[in-house]
Amino acid sequence: MKQDDFVFTVGYNGSEAIVNKETEQAGRNLSVKELVDKGLYKPALSKALFNNDSDGIQYLINKYNEISGSSYHSEMQIKRLFGVYAVPEEISKVKRL
Repeated sequence: MKQDDFVFTVGYNGSEAIVNKETEQAGRNLSVKELVDKGLYKPALSKALFNNDSDGIQYLINKYNEISGSSYHSEMQIKRLFGVYAVPEEISKVKRL
């Protein structure tokens, strides 16, 4: 998958990724921190995971905790929260809605 496909995927249908076209257009050129600051937490996590950006993940955790009053501490906890773990390898098509 390309980075933007993974970052803005909202779900999967078999080997097809479903991408939110509107969110992709709004956030395509933003950094992880900019996505977090705009409240786009799942795309921010996806972008950080795609780029192995542990500083970005920590920034997301800190900001999310600050805003929500939560107390997440680990990368695994935030992955579980947003349901994003890794870039899937079996995706062969992308559908933009």
